[in-house]
Amino acid sequence: MKTPENRDNSSQQRGFLARLRSDVSGNTLAIVGGAIIPLTAMIGSAVDMSRIYMAKTRLQQACDAGALVGRQVAGDRPITDFNSSDARTQADTYFYSNFADDVKNSAGHVTQTGMYGSTEVGVTYVQDANANVNGVATATLPMTITKVIGQQQKVINVTCNAELNLSNTDIMFVLDTTGSMACNPQGNSCNSGNGSKIVGLRAAAKDFYAELAPTVQTNSQIRYGFVPYSMNVNVGGLLKAADPSWLRHDWTYQTREWQGLVRTATAWGTPVVTVGNATVKNNSANWYATSSAPSGYLAQPVKSNQTQCESATTTPHPASIGPVQVGATAISGLNTVINPTTGVKTETFTQTANFQISDFTYYWVTTGSGKKKTTVCQLYRRDRTYVQSNPITKVYPVSTWSEAPAIGKWIYRNADVNVAAYINTYGTNNTVSTTTGQSGSGTGGQTVNSRWAGCIEERDTVPDSSFSVDPPSGAFDLNIDLIPDSDATRWRPSWPEIEYLRAGDATEAKTPSEANNGTYAKAASECPVPAQRMTEMDSSEFDTYLNSLQARGNTYHDFGMIWGTRLISPTGLFAADNAETNEGLPISRHIIFMTDGELVPVANGYSMYGVEKLDKRITGLAGTNAQFDRHEQRFNAVCDYARQRLGITVWVIGFGTTLSDAMYRCAGDDPNAPAAAIHTFSADNDDELRAHFKRIASNIAALRIGQ
Repeated sequence: MKTPENRDNSSQQRGFLARLRSDVSGNTLAIVGGAIIPLTAMIGSAVDMSRIYMAKTRLQQACDAGALVGRQVAGDRPITDFNSSDARTQADTYFYSNFADDVKNSAGHVTQTGMYGSTEVGVTYVQDANANVNGVATATLPMTITKVIGQQQKVINVTCNAELNLSNTDIMFVLDTTGSMACNPQGNSCNSGNGSKIVGLRAAAKDFYAELAPTVQTNSQIRYGFVPYSMNVNVGGLLKAADPSWLRHDWTYQTREWQGLVRTATAWGTPVVTVGNATVKNNSANWYATSSAPSGYLAQPVKSNQTQCESATTTPHPASIGPVQVGATAISGLNTVINPTTGVKTETFTQTANFQISDFTYYWVTTGSGKKKTTVCQLYRRDRTYVQSNPITKVYPVSTWSEAPAIGKWIYRNADVNVAAYINTYGTNNTVSTTTGQSGSGTGGQTVNSRWAGCIEERDTVPDSSFSVDPPSGAFDLNIDLIPDSDATRWRPSWPEIEYLRAGDATEAKTPSEANNGTYAKAASECPVPAQRMTEMDSSEFDTYLNSLQARGNTYHDFGMIWGTRLISPTGLFAADNAETNEGLPISRHIIFMTDGELVPVANGYSMYGVEKLDKRITGLAGTNAQFDRHEQRFNAVCDYARQRLGITVWVIGFGTTLSDAMYRCAGDDPNAPAAAIHTFSADNDDELRAHFKRIASNIAALRIGQ
């Protein structure tokens, strides 16, 4: 039972609630007060979720960066103890430098503080069987506003992977295999033994292969080509196998012929006569009256006045007579020369004769005097004479020889030689014979057996002093993609067994030199091991080729670059194989050019352009002192063509040498900023060379994030 007091309280409460229900002022504050907690949770979640997203993104980037560096440092094969390796150290360093604000603590790969206030930041990198680097990174991110609803922190983690993947790639090694490669990098112990540059080159190239091998993906293609160069390049076998018509079957060589008998020409055949331009000397002549008129004409035709007489229209004049030779022809200055080698007789002299031309005309003249004076139409004549002198040359071929034993002698000269049989000895046990040898007693004309090793003489060129990326007309040697279609555009076999030097600096007349014994030596020459077209190779085949390289000869950088570019070109001789893969996919192309020295052309050396002192195919009339600049100009032009026209990436490595400006330009780098070079490297020892080869391999392969 309610007491009055209770009744009063209930009434008061009902009254208050009623009044509250009817009075809405102040309700907003109550509603906001009631919603503050859920609003705080919503806003805090958005802020902290944004922080989590940014932190996780940055953590992923740091993990990726460390994995990439670790994979690059790891190289081509898994490391036995990856955790203690420099690759792991470098990976950690890159990770923490990209995410952590503090240093690692004593517990290991954990930091006290990371980006966005994170703690317990850590990463673990491991290496798989393919040498790829896999990572797991974690961080604890404290919450800010969402702490009020009990969310104190969030653990975030990411995974990362770095791998090397190789697309379809052609790699052409253009390798300096000159004599200095037999020495060590300091220029000593030149015996091609351990420590020599040629041995270091083999090891570095093998490292290159091993670096790329794990990066080759299923269905991708990697091919290798080689052009070892020195004083020549050995590409004849490749040309012959591809198309025998690319080789000429005749060529001119600087050689020698033995004369063991004195051969004397005793009779000659019908000469070939050449008459030079005449020299004419005219003599003056006077008109005189004549009573002897040519047939059909009158000495005194009847005419009534001067106009009728002297006009050729009313009184036709007799035509001129002649020229008629007067007297005998005279010969003067006769000179006879008999070539001691060919026996051809040449006569030169001047032939002189007198000639006369008689002209006729009519004049109206007065004759007599006094009562006998009369006027008549009279025929007049003028006899003009002149002397004509002609230079005459008569060349008589030999029809009869007489021979007599004598002390023999050599005739050194250029000679046209049919080389078809010589070309066919390539890759066989067959030989061809020439009589260019000499016995120990000094008797010449001995048999020399030769077999073509495969080196070549270049096709026609021009002796220009400078070249652009596109060669001038006639420089077929620098027209990289030109398919041979004439003798001028075909290659010729190098034939060192018959190539000899001779006296003086030969002129265009190719004057022979004589000697009673073998005074003049063979021209120095070297033929490197055969070049190789682009082909897929296993490691054994790759190593076998490298082990065949030999160090000998002088340095001609342009030879290697011309043929390295020619063999890798997608639009030239081997376009059918080089343009794309068998599946029609594109190919990335690289030339790795390695040298241990500067260009060293030799005037008396027998190279890809013959003997420059005698043939002058590069220097022309400029002289052999121009050789260096002109070969370097050709080198520059071919490098530009490879990069700019064919899209080939050129890498240049100098081994134990200071690289010239031309080498930097060949790779597309600025020689004035060597520190900024991207494709040019210098190595002072084997370790640096191997490191550069591996670095290039990593750059050629596509180093990328796997996940």
